[in-house]
Amino acid sequence: MDTGQGASNNFFAVIFRRRNLLSPFKGLFNQWLMIFYRILLFSAIATLLVILYFFVVGLGDGSVSSRNGTLWFALLAIASAVVGGGIWLNYLGYTGWSKAVLSILAIPGWLYALYILLVIFSKQRWN
Repeated sequence: MDTGQGASNNFFAVIFRRRNLLSPFKGLFNQWLMIFYRILLFSAIATLLVILYFFVVGLGDGSVSSRNGTLWFALLAIASAVVGGGIWLNYLGYTGWSKAVLSILAIPGWLYALYILLVIFSKQRWN
């Protein structure tokens, strides 16, 4: 039942008004989310550059040939689409989806970096 007096005079609107107790921390939380996005973006770009490096080295030594060129093209296209799609989704305002898409490349890149650090610093015989 609307009496025409507006929401400010409505008893239930005044009593059950929702207050966001975390509103002073909203700006800080958004800054941390943006830092997390930038870390994911940097990691995804670094992973793309590593894939591109292996492709260029493979072209130089002949391991990338016409037989596996289609696989390399697909790998480079998918990695580029992931980075481009993550940037595009963030531009459109879908930051959660952007982080999910960038994680497709960033998380395997982190795991590969941890593996390389393990190989370097563990001083084990890996033969």
